[in-house]
Amino acid sequence: MHESKRWSTSPPDELFTEEFLHANGVEYEIEVDRFAVRWKEKYWKNTPGPFYSTISNMMSLLASSDAPSHLFYDERCEFVWRPPCTENEYVDCITAMWCDEADSYGIDGNEHWTPPLVAEWWERRGELIDWAQGLQTSVSENERTSWDPSVDISLRSMLTQYIDFIENESEEYLRSYVFLLLEGRPARDGDRLPIIGG
Repeated sequence: MHESKRWSTSPPDELFTEEFLHANGVEYEIEVDRFAVRWKEKYWKNTPGPFYSTISNMMSLLASSDAPSHLFYDERCEFVWRPPCTENEYVDCITAMWCDEADSYGIDGNEHWTPPLVAEWWERRGELIDWAQGLQTSVSENERTSWDPSVDISLRSMLTQYIDFIENESEEYLRSYVFLLLEGRPARDGDRLPIIGG
């Protein structure tokens, strides 16, 4: 389990500035306008958060290869399974999405998610676990998540991490995220987190 309130961090305001990107090791320009997709095309498996993929993402698997701790895929497309919260994680995600299909990812989730929508996603978590467990039993121990040989993570291992997140981490994350949506700031120690759907 991650430390308290780990998941409450919102994106840095300077996320797309040259200074921020260069300070985090990105040597090329990333254009924020390329991420201007339509919210109504969001793929439902995306965990609520600032980043999300759309159904127009045709599963090239490049992004999930570059940021497997945050991006995964099913038979339809890639999706954000663990939202980023630190500066390095935000950089990992935006660079992975940029190198893949930037125009099939959105970064304005905080402007669209509401507590009721988060609760709707939470109510479907059983579907996500059933899907992941079903896939886990059908793949070999050595099957990889990507065609890229440098990504040495088995598909089973990725699915185990995903299931663990849904079962053991997602509730605290979602409660912190709803707090962020309601209060306009990340939760701090001592803040009372709302109940999902309550």
